[in-house]
Amino acid sequence: MTDPEPEEPDGLCARLPAAARARERRMRRRLAQLVALESPSGDALRLDLLAGELTRGLAAAGAQVERIPGAHGDHLVARLDGRTDGGHLLVLAHHDTVWPAGSTAELPYREHRDGTATGAGVFDMKGSLVVLETALALLGELGACCARPVVALVLSDEEVGSPDGGRLVARHLPGAAAALGLEPPHPDGGLKTARRGSARIRLEVTGRESHAGLEAARGVSAIDELTDQLLELRGRIGARPGNAVNVGRISGGTRANVVAGRAEAELGLRFTEAAAEREALRLLATLPPHRAGARIHAEVLSRRPAWQPGSDRALMDHARALGARLGLNLTGGPAGGAGDTNWPGAAGVPTLDGLGPQGGGAHARSEHIRLDALAPRPLCWRPCSPPRRPQAEQRRPALRTATRRGGAPSGGRARTGPHGCGRTPVRCPAPGARAVTDRSPARRPVRRARDAVCGRPGAAGGGMWWAEWVVRCSLRANIADEALPRATPGGVLWHQTLPPEVP
Repeated sequence: MTDPEPEEPDGLCARLPAAARARERRMRRRLAQLVALESPSGDALRLDLLAGELTRGLAAAGAQVERIPGAHGDHLVARLDGRTDGGHLLVLAHHDTVWPAGSTAELPYREHRDGTATGAGVFDMKGSLVVLETALALLGELGACCARPVVALVLSDEEVGSPDGGRLVARHLPGAAAALGLEPPHPDGGLKTARRGSARIRLEVTGRESHAGLEAARGVSAIDELTDQLLELRGRIGARPGNAVNVGRISGGTRANVVAGRAEAELGLRFTEAAAEREALRLLATLPPHRAGARIHAEVLSRRPAWQPGSDRALMDHARALGARLGLNLTGGPAGGAGDTNWPGAAGVPTLDGLGPQGGGAHARSEHIRLDALAPRPLCWRPCSPPRRPQAEQRRPALRTATRRGGAPSGGRARTGPHGCGRTPVRCPAPGARAVTDRSPARRPVRRARDAVCGRPGAAGGGMWWAEWVVRCSLRANIADEALPRATPGGVLWHQTLPPEVP
């Protein structure tokens, strides 16, 4: 049985893009404010400061906000009422970043002439937090009432695998009609329809210390044992198609003249299949040492189950249809990374991710966001090539300096943007590119040439199309309730310890 068609506010589709664009300057100021509030994972004081600011912003947008104490910073639960008491729409976001405290001194928020903005955490995912606040505010501004209740979770530990926030996600899965993730989209702007599973593992090796010159044979090197184990794991786990092993951190030993008595490594594992994950965790739980006297202990710091592609495309098809009404051509595909949407996706809740604004350089110094993706036009343009900021800085330091100071670089030819992405004002329109926005008759040949190169309906880009989706109840149009599997309390697999036998 399908949901009844609610009465839609008059001209909502026509009014929504214009209302979003009217807020664009406000959104950019808000983005600068959020980037300035540093929020590294694990820093409870800074995370709670940002949580307080987000609480005020979401409450001003009309949400009922609750702060949930977390192990390393508060999580937020923002709610909007719906016209019915049916399944809720679950929205997932986070406010922690990978950038350590002090990063904004070197990577502050800056806007550039090529239509991008840079800064620590601007892309992953403070731009998405601005979109979330704005989308909720637009619902009130346009007088639209949600057909279903909306529950938005903003977690404080996503970048370290949501070891505490994942439980909050699991708590809100029962009864969810659909889940939307505000992580960045694919590089081409497409949505994410599946994700690999992930696990963060701490591998600890205990050996026996001794003098490295006088009694080396009496010692058992924990570093040597750890090195051999990592090489073996790379071959046994990483060789399987769809798996990946990354050794992110290694530590151990005390001095060069002491056989190391202790060593540890932190591993990041990724899987496309649940069976591969179970096999890898069983292997880690039963690793035999290569050296007599060595002891090995594996601990799961966090994990997310694989969200595998499903045959049911109803949610993606519905998103594509709604996007088309707003002039957006939405595409979708699986993603290699993991996120909080792994939980609803793996539990059978219809899920889409990648609704954050378009950009690039996540977790890197080249991190940037497209400003026109905060409130996209009915037709938006994809970047012509990925950013290559480090090379650009070496090639054109004078241009980069002039751009950041607000001055226009000299010369009349097409110029490369500050990220070295090869885009020009003619080929890739962006805010502030006068050659694109000038509508004089003399510019018509330029516009035709631009449209021939880049002017196809493009990226999801985050934008505000999903605000109308909330209004229209996300799963209303001709989608049978029977096609929407519901999550159950037992439908989420969660392991924070590593038992000898993993189910």
